[in-house]
Amino acid sequence: MPPINFELRHPPNVTFGIGSFQKLPTFTHSYSKVAFVIGSRTLSASGVLGPILSDVHGDHHQILLPKGEPTLELVDALTEELTSFSPECVVAIGGGSTLDAAKASSVLMNQPGRTDVIAYLEGIGDGEVITQSGTPLIAVPTTAGTGSEATVNSVVASPRHGVKKSLRHPHLLPNQVVIDPELQVTCDLFTTLHSGLDAITQCFESYISCRATPHTRLLSLEGLRTGWNAINRVIANPNDVTARSSMAYCAYLSGVALANGGLGVAHGLASSLGVAAGITHGHACAILLPFAASFNNAYCEDDYNLICQTLGIASDQGIVRAIESLTASHGITKSFLTLGISKNDLIEVVGSSFGNSMRGNPYLPCTEELLEALLGYYY
Repeated sequence: MPPINFELRHPPNVTFGIGSFQKLPTFTHSYSKVAFVIGSRTLSASGVLGPILSDVHGDHHQILLPKGEPTLELVDALTEELTSFSPECVVAIGGGSTLDAAKASSVLMNQPGRTDVIAYLEGIGDGEVITQSGTPLIAVPTTAGTGSEATVNSVVASPRHGVKKSLRHPHLLPNQVVIDPELQVTCDLFTTLHSGLDAITQCFESYISCRATPHTRLLSLEGLRTGWNAINRVIANPNDVTARSSMAYCAYLSGVALANGGLGVAHGLASSLGVAAGITHGHACAILLPFAASFNNAYCEDDYNLICQTLGIASDQGIVRAIESLTASHGITKSFLTLGISKNDLIEVVGSSFGNSMRGNPYLPCTEELLEALLGYYY
């Protein structure tokens, strides 16, 4: 075995467990001005947040984000509102989209030059570089999916470019994470399913990634085992807080693993597919997970065997068929035509997919290879 070398970035403080949200005031008590960026309207309407927010010391300001994934315009508007309030701490409460928006804006508001997000985005940005740390951020995820609470990037959509791109820098890592599975009980069924399959996809892809390290592979495999055993239970009984806890743990581990070990073809395609089909990131990943397993089958025999052993999957079934069976059982489509994606549309989707995530795939295909594989699988 060669010498082990790796670097690991993860949130410095994590509080995980049922009821942990009640501790939020202890994390904000030293700040005199706190901005709350809230994305979960269901949670906000439930009254759960009220008693906690009333215990927060000092001046605080609430910002309720509109539903949907963050766009250039939304992030810029949030940055402007945060700058106007000038908080000493930002608390983001919501799903991955809310956390991504708050992570981006809490850093952008402190940059000495431009503060518009397009200046810093990968691929379509103007090449500006983040130089200053952000306002301290506390991330409180209310879905179990993207693992944004543990990553150094924020995904932002640009409708005029027809793409989703990342703002990426270590300063985007939250200072404190509070993961309370009880907050996720209010998630609707589709959000629970698509977010959960996103987390499972992230664990799967980060495990087989060419960038994975021995340490991240341990996290990926544990996250995959935990999520695999819980996803059907949480769909069958959304109020099962034990299953919710397992999915939340899966999502957090997936975030740490992908931030340090990379992803692959499913996430490489997910952003452009999501834009083209008008579906969420989690939904796109749910659709692409079986393809990623099938596409990489020839390059990951040993990894697939170990995954099967860990998940208790019979060798004569294999991980590819097991994943296809899982997604099919939840009605995930295997046809891009049902998404309104024609074969001509697919050419543009593939052409926009060779970014940072794709480079983590065990085998990096050329455009023609990937297009041919997708046509064979989804049409």
